[in-house]
Amino acid sequence: MSYNPNAPRSPMGTGTGTSAYDSTTRAASGVQESAAETAESLRDKAEHLAGNVKDKASHLGAQVSEKASHLGAQVSETASHLGSQVSEKASQFGSQVSEKASQLGSTVSDRAGAAVSTVGEQMATLAGTLRENAPPALAPYAERAADGLEAAGTYLQDSTMTEFFDDVTSIVRRHPMPAVLTGVAIGFLLARNTRR
Repeated sequence: MSYNPNAPRSPMGTGTGTSAYDSTTRAASGVQESAAETAESLRDKAEHLAGNVKDKASHLGAQVSEKASHLGAQVSETASHLGSQVSEKASQFGSQVSEKASQLGSTVSDRAGAAVSTVGEQMATLAGTLRENAPPALAPYAERAADGLEAAGTYLQDSTMTEFFDDVTSIVRRHPMPAVLTGVAIGFLLARNTRR
């Protein structure tokens, strides 16, 4: 059989490799999209986790501060009736409560930082797995996706909670509408998942 360049081509392919190329391109595009979605999902989860931890720490700190303030006021009133010795003891107690509240806030912040760092480590591990298991035809796309995962993972591992929150705040200020829409979407998903 001889090759005729003017002959019509079959849509199923003629063995020239066009269909294999198209399949490889579609598969590569699918892997790249999947990796991007995974990276975005992990980034969203990390941001959500950090936001929840910050909110809980702030709420807990406010409750402890309010209760300490209330307790301090009661003790101060009693102390004024009993004399300066009781007043001195109340002041010491208030200082201890404040110190404990500060330590608790620090512990919560440290745990949140560890959680974010763990997410970063998992993203870096996923990047390595993606590089190792990608088919040779998809290697360039897998490498690009792995680089993105690795960069995001390194950022999460190396950033302090303060830097992380500052970066999130900066992003929200520069892009308020996408941030609001993202918040609404996350709220919707959380509400939907908690109903089940």
